[in-house]
Amino acid sequence: MYTVSHTTAMTAAARIADEISPNALGDLSQIPSALQAALSLEWEMEQLAGAWSRASSGALIALGAGPLLAAAEEAHIKIAEASQRQVRHQEAESFLHGPAVQLQAADRIISVVGNDAGAERMHEITTFALNSGCEAAWLAPESVPPPPGARQIVLPELPSELLAIAAVVPLQLLAAHLAAQDGVNADDFRTDEDTFRTALSGLRL
Repeated sequence: MYTVSHTTAMTAAARIADEISPNALGDLSQIPSALQAALSLEWEMEQLAGAWSRASSGALIALGAGPLLAAAEEAHIKIAEASQRQVRHQEAESFLHGPAVQLQAADRIISVVGNDAGAERMHEITTFALNSGCEAAWLAPESVPPPPGARQIVLPELPSELLAIAAVVPLQLLAAHLAAQDGVNADDFRTDEDTFRTALSGLRL
């Protein structure tokens, strides 16, 4: 489920922004090494997928703030497509004002966090989820420590605007491993189901 096209599109957007306002997003030359570091997290994402296989019946909820909301959305898209599990994403503050009341202990939280002004609030919200009985994965640079009880996945040290490019990689890998753990063909797009396949044939993707 790792898609070079997604990474390329985000990097191209960063390069355009850098042409308009040089260094506004940070040092773009750090992106290749950050992507390599993110790809090296596959074993950790495989372990997380094993812990969060369908043995846990709750939903997956990806949370992000600021630029990292884009990574949370990509987690939602890829996990839904690959493993066909119940999953959603939410801007962290919006999650508190409504959806949080639906939280169940069986749910699993994916917090994607940067070293920025949103980190403290993400810490509070993730702690709330943990105190509600949920398990949580904390994807953030080492400079942003997780709340007690969260599974730490260390992302590269980058400004949040650039971290959004690297952060999608382990989330895409998680999607692939969740599908494998759940015994779902990540590439069939539910075309093995006659009704869905027929309905899908009327769309242009």
